[in-house]
Amino acid sequence: MPTTRPATRPFNAGLLLRPSCQTHHATGAAHRARSRRSPVGGFVPSTIAFIVTLAAFAGAPSWAAPIIVDSSLAWEAGACTLESAVATAQTALDVEGCSWQGEPRIEIAVGSVALDSEIMVSGSVEIDGAGAVLQRAAPASLHRFFQVTGALELRRLVIVGGHHTTDGGGAVKVHASGLLTVSATTFSGNQTARAGGAILNQGQTIVQASEFLGNVAIWRGGAIHSSSGSLVVERSTLANNLALQFGGGAVSAESTSLTIENATVSANVAAWAGALDLLSGQADVNFSTFAENVALQANAANTLSIASGGTIEIARSVLQSDDSSRALCAGPVTSLDWNAASDASCDLNGAGDQESVPILLSDLVDHGGPTQVHVPLCNGWIAGACQSPLIDQFACDALPTASQPPRDQRDQMPRRVTLPSPHGYPETGPLCDIGAYESSCETTYWATPGEDQVVRFHREQSATSTDLLDNGACYAHELDFSASSGCSIRWEIYGGGLEITDIVFVDPACPHDCFEDPESCALSCAIAAPAGWTPVSPQPAGGFAMDVPCSASETLSSAYVVEYIDSQEPLSPLYWDPRMIDDPPI
Repeated sequence: MPTTRPATRPFNAGLLLRPSCQTHHATGAAHRARSRRSPVGGFVPSTIAFIVTLAAFAGAPSWAAPIIVDSSLAWEAGACTLESAVATAQTALDVEGCSWQGEPRIEIAVGSVALDSEIMVSGSVEIDGAGAVLQRAAPASLHRFFQVTGALELRRLVIVGGHHTTDGGGAVKVHASGLLTVSATTFSGNQTARAGGAILNQGQTIVQASEFLGNVAIWRGGAIHSSSGSLVVERSTLANNLALQFGGGAVSAESTSLTIENATVSANVAAWAGALDLLSGQADVNFSTFAENVALQANAANTLSIASGGTIEIARSVLQSDDSSRALCAGPVTSLDWNAASDASCDLNGAGDQESVPILLSDLVDHGGPTQVHVPLCNGWIAGACQSPLIDQFACDALPTASQPPRDQRDQMPRRVTLPSPHGYPETGPLCDIGAYESSCETTYWATPGEDQVVRFHREQSATSTDLLDNGACYAHELDFSASSGCSIRWEIYGGGLEITDIVFVDPACPHDCFEDPESCALSCAIAAPAGWTPVSPQPAGGFAMDVPCSASETLSSAYVVEYIDSQEPLSPLYWDPRMIDDPPI
């Protein structure tokens, strides 16, 4: 039976319950295994370690089920609010409309949740938002959402508008005894008058496959500040965050073991160190992309600042800025090989390092996977090969051995690339790329019964360019549906407000100069669509889909032209020919 709402909120007593399960992908685990320190295992508060040990033997009862939040409000009579659900998870008692189901796992069944004050987490709690938005109930009431002294796991949430005026951590504060795990979650528009616009970490924080967008700290750490303990950021994007008075537009850290891996840190701004300000402690950076971060003060570093008490090791990462008035780095950087930088201020001297090289990247775009990324672009073409300081720079077999091939930030493309079809004109090959994004030359798209197949294109981001790059930067596709039935294919295009309006099938024998003039090719070389191919409507924004006759052996190889328009400035249609060519365009 639901309890009535008391005059004061119940004390959220901690309970020794089973902790959340943590999983790390192969790249992160392998890199940490070879590091001198283990940022994940090197700092485990004794309280949390004791909980983990007990929980390993206790487990959840067979009848256990999650606590279901069915109210969007901070308080609703007879309904289960998020605050009551957390109290239920920590006390193993029914609280204000929430029923204890045997485990401290909470699922949110509504699209948004409002809180009118912060929640104290002293036990072990898992919250799965299923995409729900977490926000303050009253915009005038300034508060963060969580303080963590126990173990809190946040999954699939959009956390917006946390605001703390007297302490750090605009959305979440993790105390020295606390463990915070974040996955598939977006922190946006959170702010603090001190450090850590979204998160202040004093214990242990692990961030995976998440985004930090537009968070603000008046002091330092526009997205995250870690003042002690350990912080891990993997397969995540930190973009457009701000630290107004001091350093670390994205992250600042002191007395911390910090790992940044398979991450994109883009367009963050701070008084100094637009991306990362390391005051003390150890930072390990691997397979990451730092792009267009900004320092506001003269003589400050746009990207990395390392004080005398800090050490940073960086490998297989990109450091890029178009601002030549400020250096990329200030302070000593130790290279563990295969980095690329647009100036020489980082003093990179490891094997395969490149300094003062032109680095072209796409805008920050959805290019598959849970987070936005920068895609490396070609600086030009020589002898039919894409010229880039990032693409195909080192042998993939130089990577740490793992049971599964390491993947890039999107958790999609293996770092070890294979070429299953001879029909593509590869821009990439069996080598690995520098940075968070791995190009691929999988020119065959294998259909799975009952699932749509997707071919993605990306527009090279410039005011005048109409060039396209697809998901693997290969110019030809062989679509093989011979093993499937009842499937469809969808073409999608990204960047610049573009929308595909038609797929024009062309004669494979049409001259290869169709790439130079695909519009004429589409007009002069057009043939009837393969039997059974019919357009599907309605179309997703920016996409074009067709039903495919998959019941029999059916292959489409290098024989279509994409027609698209700029939906923001709809003039005449543009065309692009993705077929195999002799000489790529200059």
